[in-house]
Amino acid sequence: MPTFMRARLARTPGGDFQEDVMLVLSRNEGQRVMIGDDIVLHVDRVRDGKVRLSFDAPKSVEIWREELYVKRQQQKDPDDVAA
Repeated sequence: MPTFMRARLARTPGGDFQEDVMLVLSRNEGQRVMIGDDIVLHVDRVRDGKVRLSFDAPKSVEIWREELYVKRQQQKDPDDVAA
């Protein structure tokens, strides 16, 4: 399965543009992705268009679903609006 990089332009808080690069991988059910030396992403199940993931990571690493992370950040700083 091919691995490739996807680049996109993103606006910085200052209004400038910068290029972000994202690694895009294809994985099948039961396969894993290593992130650094101590984080493992498991593809547990793929069914009906949904992917079930699990993570092995040190307790010091916080892992959040994006919508919960954004909500948490907005509660910290209500004037900050997610772009």
